[in-house]
Amino acid sequence: MKRLALVCLGVIGLSVAAAAAGEAGLAKYVPGNAAPKGWKSDGATRVFIGEELYDYIDGGAEIFMEYGFLAAATQDYIGPGGRRLVLEIYEMEDDTAAYGIFTAFRTPGGEAIALGDAGQLTDYYLSFWKGRFLVNVTLGGGAEDSSTVLRALAGAVGERLPGQGRIPRLAGLLPAEGRLPSGVDYFEGSLGFLNSSGFFGGDVFGVRRGVKAPYSGGYDVLILEFDSPEESRERYSLAEKRLEGGRGIRGFSSEGPRRFRFRKEDGRSAVVALVGPYILAGVIERPGPESEAALAASLEEVEGSHRASGPWRAGFEERVRYVTWDNVRTLDKERYLGQAAVLLRTRLSLSRRFAAGLEFELGLTNELHQMIVPSGEAFQWDEVIFDTLCIRWTRPAGLPLTLTLGRQGAFFGEGFLVAEGTPLDETRSDYFNAVRLDWTPAGGRQVTLFACHQTETDTFLPVLHGMNRSLVEQPETGLGLVWSWKGETREWEASLIYKNAAAGSASLKEADILTLGGRSAWKPFPEVSLSGEAAFQAGELGGAGLTTWGANVRLTWDARNLLRLPLRVLVGGLYLSGDDPSTGKTEGWEPLFSRWPRWSESYIYTLAEENQGRMSWWSNLSSVFGELDIRLSQKLGLRLAAHRLAAPQAASGSWSRISGLGHVRGNLFSARLEFVLSGRLKGHLLYESFRPGSFYVPSADGYSFLRFELLWGF
Repeated sequence: MKRLALVCLGVIGLSVAAAAAGEAGLAKYVPGNAAPKGWKSDGATRVFIGEELYDYIDGGAEIFMEYGFLAAATQDYIGPGGRRLVLEIYEMEDDTAAYGIFTAFRTPGGEAIALGDAGQLTDYYLSFWKGRFLVNVTLGGGAEDSSTVLRALAGAVGERLPGQGRIPRLAGLLPAEGRLPSGVDYFEGSLGFLNSSGFFGGDVFGVRRGVKAPYSGGYDVLILEFDSPEESRERYSLAEKRLEGGRGIRGFSSEGPRRFRFRKEDGRSAVVALVGPYILAGVIERPGPESEAALAASLEEVEGSHRASGPWRAGFEERVRYVTWDNVRTLDKERYLGQAAVLLRTRLSLSRRFAAGLEFELGLTNELHQMIVPSGEAFQWDEVIFDTLCIRWTRPAGLPLTLTLGRQGAFFGEGFLVAEGTPLDETRSDYFNAVRLDWTPAGGRQVTLFACHQTETDTFLPVLHGMNRSLVEQPETGLGLVWSWKGETREWEASLIYKNAAAGSASLKEADILTLGGRSAWKPFPEVSLSGEAAFQAGELGGAGLTTWGANVRLTWDARNLLRLPLRVLVGGLYLSGDDPSTGKTEGWEPLFSRWPRWSESYIYTLAEENQGRMSWWSNLSSVFGELDIRLSQKLGLRLAAHRLAAPQAASGSWSRISGLGHVRGNLFSARLEFVLSGRLKGHLLYESFRPGSFYVPSADGYSFLRFELLWGF
């Protein structure tokens, strides 16, 4: 494991060093005294790499970082009469980022010029993009020869820059007819979106990427793209709730399950539509019959292009994981030596849209586990299962309802009560066999009713090459009511959930549990958010009374504006009650449908040793934790976390050779490096380390856990 960790860190170090070396070479594209004629360099070329951009641009570096910034070089020139000229060359992560940042700083009314891939000229300013580079030239003090001076220096830089760029694919979806020559804005994230369009009063859509273009009819068309139709549907629903009850919104009306419109107090109006993985929006500056008809035609053209691909949608995903660990379950090196495995998960998905808001979804999944250490295990194909098979009916008879029937995912709030339906299936699936009804009336409210039934093995649907894999230790049935509200800065959620767990083949105690929970989140400032959740449980376990409770709280601070660093700081606490063996009833928290690796990917296996072999059994546990989330670039992020784990009740001493007498479980540390290699390929490197405390015997050994993942899909 140590050798693998060193290799991974070495590769990362070499990559960073190579990138830094390339960025430092940006100065070679800066002309000396040769151009423009009569001008000479004034001082040395300055180069800013990564976060150093904050030292150069006061208040404007964030948007460069959002698009994907690598390095910048700037050079001052002095010319006849003491006039000054400033050259800036920005190297972005790719041509899409360069095009986007070019559009973000494009000046209204500027002259389009043929320089690089595209350029713009004003009286004292010239900007162009070429490949992954953006070039700005600024002249201090206008004169008759301003255009000549600006073009001369910019042209000299353009000849030196390598490569050629392409306009983002998303821009090609905008209708060409009636589009004004001022051009298309491309944005990636909230800052670019708000820089392009302030009409919505904020990023109500949670923008990932999008384009905007003005049209001769007095309106703008926006296309926002998300990673999947499911994500766009969720973002559309949230935006609809926020805008319906938003300040200054008038005349809000829903026009079916995938379209709404509204107007603002100043008279401007908008139409928003959901189309597959896209959210379309049209904003009319001066509403009238002609502009509204022209906008409707433009939106219909975009929707028609999407429909031309047919009502069917297919998806594919391949995930490769290499995992290695040592004594993660027993904390005893003598009983459990190190292991390593490769996990290959393949997913196929298919969906079909029908009339009247009906949609059918199907998903097939296979995950192969191949042991590397110890060696000698023969290669074997695993079973293929349906991880999704459901029918969704949106807005039946025009009502604000959505009915979903069949095998589906379910995740409420932050996953404290409901998130995982197949805990023994580990990383392969997390589905529920369920029926769910969502009611979404006006004002950001939502009421959800659901019922589910989980079996020990998959008996509801056919399994290809069946291997009778366990999904849960005992049959489970659940009924739930979730009522939530979401506003601009506040949200809350109330839950009432019943769960029955039958005895099953594992000879575990039968349980009847009723859980009452509440969650609240508040954002008092744009940079600060606070959330908390608590739940109380009552019922029976094995015929004896059960009374438990659990809670968690988190405070998050986004430090980018204050520290000029892409840093997010999180601190929090967790408490899950433990069972007191001296009483005749149960006080230990029952994790309902939430046995997933929320707080750790490795400690879920350590918990199994004290909970009758049931992994991810979050109970008798408290934690004070902190997390640093550092955005190194648009496509590279690092997350560091530390937990001080404890147990409300000391170990009983009977469940393992390693149970101690104290309450301190130990210290858990994790580091996760996330990277995006392309629009379809991403991955991460995760390391976790645990050092046991007095809850375990003094001789208990710590463990290390390392996982590398690549994920490709469409």
